[in-house]
Amino acid sequence: MPGREWIIRSEKNNSLIVFLRAPEPGRVKTRLAGDVGDKRALTLYKSFAAATLAAADRWCDTSRSGEVLLSYYPENKLELMQDWLGRERFYLAQSGADLGRRMSNAMASAFDRGAERVVLVGTDVPQISSRHLEQAFEILHKKDVVLGPSLDGGYWLIGMNRKRFVPDIFSNVNWGSSAVFSETIGRCREYRLTRTDIEVLLDIDTLSDLEMFKRLGLKTGQ
Repeated sequence: MPGREWIIRSEKNNSLIVFLRAPEPGRVKTRLAGDVGDKRALTLYKSFAAATLAAADRWCDTSRSGEVLLSYYPENKLELMQDWLGRERFYLAQSGADLGRRMSNAMASAFDRGAERVVLVGTDVPQISSRHLEQAFEILHKKDVVLGPSLDGGYWLIGMNRKRFVPDIFSNVNWGSSAVFSETIGRCREYRLTRTDIEVLLDIDTLSDLEMFKRLGLKTGQ
């Protein structure tokens, strides 16, 4: 049911999960907030989230078999999320001891709900476009994994298909480090998962990232 966590199976084959934090000052974009302040960081976070959701909604509008699922954290902030983004969306509380476990659990929930292909993105890459999302899902018709690398050594997108979903791809990864992408590639090799990467984009976590975004004249994708 819209505005609540789902409990029924979906008829959609492609599920796009957007990872979000509740919009609270001092709890979002914390590294950036150290330089620009909590209020400005919150404003930027909401702006980046809006760009991500615009791309997600545009992809969904043109997809015959797609749905957008908002996975939020902390798990007791559903009302705040609905006040921010509306009650006509599908929400899923994140669960798990760390980021990797939360990502794995969110993907597993989407597969349990009936999806054949699942793509997960965050909200740190305002360049994201519906074209990137369409490309990612298309790749998953032929490959086990799709990754969108980021300039900081992590990734801004990951997708897997039901037939070769391996939750351990999210295990033993040093989240927040510059080794996330390379370690994830190692997990793919370990489990012999076929993989294709899409465009490298800028992940905005720090003031220097934000300054680079402005200096290069980059714009939101949609």
